[in-house]
Amino acid sequence: PGNEFNAYATLSAGNYGLMRAEGAVGGPITDTVGARIAVQKSVRQGYGEMIDTGLDVDDENSFGVRGKLTFNPSETFDATIVADYYKADDHTNGLHVLALTPGHVPTPTLFGYENASNPRDLAGTRPESHIRAYGVSLTANLELGSLGKLTSVSGWRRFKQDGVYDA
Repeated sequence: PGNEFNAYATLSAGNYGLMRAEGAVGGPITDTVGARIAVQKSVRQGYGEMIDTGLDVDDENSFGVRGKLTFNPSETFDATIVADYYKADDHTNGLHVLALTPGHVPTPTLFGYENASNPRDLAGTRPESHIRAYGVSLTANLELGSLGKLTSVSGWRRFKQDGVYDA
């Protein structure tokens, strides 16, 4: 969080319709408590398409947020809590033909997949990926004088991914 108010924001644009925004704001709340929050959102069209439907594949649609709270009540004790959340709902991780074996004779397919001009294109089942990840952690430090320092690190994390892939 820092000892002074701080903030930033960026907006990026790129090929394939990429739009990404991120920013953070933080600083002291009181003499002993500080906070910071950071957010990121990204969307992009696919690098390829489903040649049977024209829908994008290898696109991006993600969002993440992270918050941090610090507590420093004395010179001998401090604690930091961090919580985060991330989600992505896109059409990635499909299997692509990278190269054909020398001497391979292309066989006709329903959608002409082996003749696709873009190696990122797919046919058949459109891949789907849905990710949810979140967690929280606490780090606490206690100075014990000549005995040293006692540090406790605790955390909890959840990760879930659902996907559809044509193998």
